[in-house]
Amino acid sequence: MKTLLATLALSTALSTGLAAGAQASDVFDASPALRFCAAGMIGGFGNGLDERACAKYFDLPSNYHFACARGVVRGFKTAVDRAACVSFFEGQVAAARTAYVKPAGR
Repeated sequence: MKTLLATLALSTALSTGLAAGAQASDVFDASPALRFCAAGMIGGFGNGLDERACAKYFDLPSNYHFACARGVVRGFKTAVDRAACVSFFEGQVAAARTAYVKPAGR
């Protein structure tokens, strides 16, 4: 975790200074910390601290979106896992219905 936070802090500090001088081929080349977080988001994090740090610094969705979707495709291990997934996405639907919609042109 200390390594991740140090990497995030260093990459953030360096990216502001290097962004003007050198262009990376894509965003993942420019930010190894973002690459780590995106891989964790899709494949799963080793611990909750890494997931929380990635969510804070890069505003990435929870890994549970992907874990739940895998359960839908491959099947759930238990009925409780399926119920948790249903509950999670019902909460997401409720949040989407009440979310702010930006007016066009802004």
